[in-house]
Amino acid sequence: MKRTSIYQVALFLFFSISLFAQQKALLNLKQINNADSLSELLDSRVVNYNSIDVYELNDSLFKEILFSSDIEYHLILFYVDWCKPCSESMPIIKGFAEKFEDINIYYIYPDRKKNLNILSRYLNENGIFVPTFILDDMYKGNVKKRFVKFRNQICDDCNEILGFPSVLVLDDSLRIIYRKTGDLKTLDKLLKELILK
Repeated sequence: MKRTSIYQVALFLFFSISLFAQQKALLNLKQINNADSLSELLDSRVVNYNSIDVYELNDSLFKEILFSSDIEYHLILFYVDWCKPCSESMPIIKGFAEKFEDINIYYIYPDRKKNLNILSRYLNENGIFVPTFILDDMYKGNVKKRFVKFRNQICDDCNEILGFPSVLVLDDSLRIIYRKTGDLKTLDKLLKELILK
């Protein structure tokens, strides 16, 4: 009787682990060759539950992506895996993506490529199956220094944006219309106003 129950438990664990492994999306690190083609991919809102594309990014390439997009507004989320408020904000941001079609959302993880396994686990745990960006090797230093350097290159007056999660909303001319670190409660109201105007 004991052998049967141990066998059943072992079988159950084997299938459970196999099922979990199959559900985990793989991370694909990709180089961006053409900002227009990436912009089309982002504009189409393609969701792939089997793999997550991660693109290396710098400020000039990012500006090119934003300018080549046909979407009117751009929401940029800077996040890190060790930040509890980032994890809490992921469902909120994901909800914005589903609710507001006139907004492209850019998930930017300002850490290094060597931490892609951490990023993969984090994205899978938070159900984020959309293209994600990681800062390229031109940004040196720790996560905060990399974030601040990138932030300063895309936003002239964002010095109050220091921590994570940080959100910027830009219009199609790349004018900053919202900037905030931490609590995102006011963002929903702003997005509704933008869409309804």
